[in-house]
Amino acid sequence: MGIPSISIYTNELIKFFGVKHLMRVGSIGGFGENIKIRDILIAQSASTDSAIIQNTFKAGVIYAPTADFDMLLKVYQSAQDAHVAVKVGNIFSADRFYNDEIDYQQLTDYGILGTEMETAALYMLAAKYHVQALSINTVSDNLTTGEALSAEDRETSFKEMAKISLETAIKCTDQ
Repeated sequence: MGIPSISIYTNELIKFFGVKHLMRVGSIGGFGENIKIRDILIAQSASTDSAIIQNTFKAGVIYAPTADFDMLLKVYQSAQDAHVAVKVGNIFSADRFYNDEIDYQQLTDYGILGTEMETAALYMLAAKYHVQALSINTVSDNLTTGEALSAEDRETSFKEMAKISLETAIKCTDQ
């Protein structure tokens, strides 16, 4: 869990196993009144507070980790075909799970849909190695409203996300 861990996995999957398509499928904390529990958020881009990403580039460069458009289009089409509503946009990949210093309202005001802990690193490394990556997330809790799924619901109610993720994986292997 987190940017350091996904960085290890991503590097090893690409370097040692030749993986060309990577997908993060997981939970996300939603921001704002318009993000509901169980909404599926597809990360078009990932803002972050991660020093790992900030320190990768020389001074003055602020890198914007972004999804692979081809995979993004495939998952969006898979969702449309399955009549599954999704929201596509910017998310926030946090370096810390509990972070009182982050102004979540400001992130919400700038259109960020929610927060998780991996996507920015996944997208940066996919770009570095010229492979495709995508992050598909189901809202497990909302940091604005305080609404949250139970642990049991987190285990059993992410079926729509799993379905469109698998359909996308199949489309990626057909290339």
